Order: sequence, then structure tokens, then C-alpha cells
Amino acid sequence: MIHPSAAGFQAGGRRIGGEGRGLAGALAGALTCALLAGGCQTSFGGKDDTALTDDSGGGGGGDDGTGVEEGIPGLKDIREEMARNADNCQELQGDALPGANSYFWGEYEGNEAEGWFGTEKFYVFVNDTLAEDGATDCEVTWVVTGGYTAPAACSGCEVGMDVTATLDSSTCEQGMADDANFSVTYSVDQISGGDARWFFGSSGTELGTGYWNEKGMNYLTEPSCRWF
Repeated sequence: MIHPSAAGFQAGGRRIGGEGRGLAGALAGALTCALLAGGCQTSFGGKDDTALTDDSGGGGGGDDGTGVEEGIPGLKDIREEMARNADNCQELQGDALPGANSYFWGEYEGNEAEGWFGTEKFYVFVNDTLAEDGATDCEVTWVVTGGYTAPAACSGCEVGMDVTATLDSSTCEQGMADDANFSVTYSVDQISGGDARWFFGSSGTELGTGYWNEKGMNYLTEPSCRWF
């Protein structure tokens, strides 16, 4: 089962990003270039281990009061480390292609006893070639709630969450990013000093890194280049 990050963008009948999934016929055979510390690595897929629902209608715009868009007091915003551009996604193997840089980000407030609530976002930053076609940066926002579950597939994790995500809003044009509701299980390693590592509870695959305090926690995935 694949998270929305495994869905690709689409323009002019061509799709980019992620591996296929069952929803809407699957977006198979697209190329994702994860920008890792050692350079650009081609791979299929993205944020995964989730179940998607096809009742993907959502709210209009803005925070409905359940998200934590303004941030958790005392918690460092991991998005300060996010490059809000596509400078590293301008070319693929020397060719200027239409594409975008993308991230998943999430922030959760709460605790095991009372549960968690918050926001997840998918950020899209278009490159110069795609911008010439009229595309602009955009984002998809989900309102998320989480209940306690025992941490799984992570021996050092202190927190486990069963999460349900409901679409709140999207500034992306139709076909640029997936906006389905989804469910997922996370395991979180709350490291001494306030750092956090997030994993998928079903597989143990690392999702991203972030920060935590007594009020909540956040994560950010590695940047990912997606090509048309």
C-alpha cells in the first residue's frame, strides 16, 4: 500500500514521480530522483506503507482549528531546513527537463494518553523548465489525527501512532499532486536532545527526521526530484 508521495505529477499527458498504486489505476513507471547527501539517486517510490481512500474530497481552505499550522511552542520548525526551490532538480543526466523538488512534512501535537492531532503537507517547488510551461509552486494539506499503538518495526522507538489523514486544502492544479485521504502507522524514535527519527510502523522504512518536545513532534522527508 502506497502513500500519496508515491503518486506522481502530471502535465501534458506525461507523469512524473513515484511508483504505481491501486488508486485511480496506479501511476506506474515514473522516475523519482531522491537528493541524498551523496548526490542524486534514481529510485521508484516515495513515502509508502499507507492505505489510501478514494473519498478524497476535503475542506476548502485554511486551518479548521484541528491543525497546528502556527507551530508547537518551543518546537524547532524542521521546515527551516527545507530548500524552497528546485535548484537541485533543474537537469537530469545533463538534460533540462520539466520537473519539481518535493517534500512531505508533518507536525503532531499531543501525547499517548490523549492522542495526537496536527497537519501534514506535500510541498511542490517547480523547476525553471516546468515554470516556463505555466506551472507554479503549490502544496497539499491534510488534517491528521493519531491514536496510540505500540511502536512496531523499530526496536528503539518510544512512540507509535495510527494516523488518519483527511484532505483539507490544495493549491496544486488538478493532476499535479495526489490529494487522496490516507491512513498510516508511524513509529518515532525520540532521541535525547530533541531530535526525532520517524519510521513506517509496517515496514521499518525510515520516513524522515525532525524534532520533538513534551508538547509534540515534527518530521521532514528528504527532498525528491520528480520529472515529467
